Amino acid sequence: SSSTTTTTTTTTTTLDQQTEQYTNNDYLDFDVDLIDCRPNILCYASVMEAWANSTNSPHSLGRAKSLLERMTSSSSSSMPFVKPNVIFFNSFIKVVQSCPSEEDKIAEIQHILHTMKTIHGVAPNIRTYNAIFSAISSIKPSASHEDVKIQEALEYAIKLLHEIRNDPDIVFDSYTY
Repeated sequence: SSSTTTTTTTTTTTLDQQTEQYTNNDYLDFDVDLIDCRPNILCYASVMEAWANSTNSPHSLGRAKSLLERMTSSSSSSMPFVKPNVIFFNSFIKVVQSCPSEEDKIAEIQHILHTMKTIHGVAPNIRTYNAIFSAISSIKPSASHEDVKIQEALEYAIKLLHEIRNDPDIVFDSYTY
């Protein structure tokens, strides 16, 4: 019994000594304010992708909109590296697709595409359009507006297909077909 007590005391003393040694070293003494640890586009895009992958979350779309607003309100001169990019917007479109609410998915997609191109000057790529087509295909008819919703989705998809065909910078890939 006394042997066990001695071993425990020795181990505790050794851990205390190691802790003291680490806390007294100069390399641990730094000014936190000197570390530039602000989120960048990769952080924001990763969060957006996580929300896109959290299916059936009723709050994902609202959080995605808030994230874009937060990015753009701070992406002036103080944090220019958080300007949204095409990857961010592609993930944003996936959030719309995974949203359980069927209300106004087309309007949300149109708004995102407009914001992307007009406000932020980000050119959509074929992955953007593929994400849009995937989101459009996820629209389910409702009992009250079945024909109208599906017709609107088809018309928008056809419009986008014409846009892609007229854009020499975008080439269809196998996923598009």
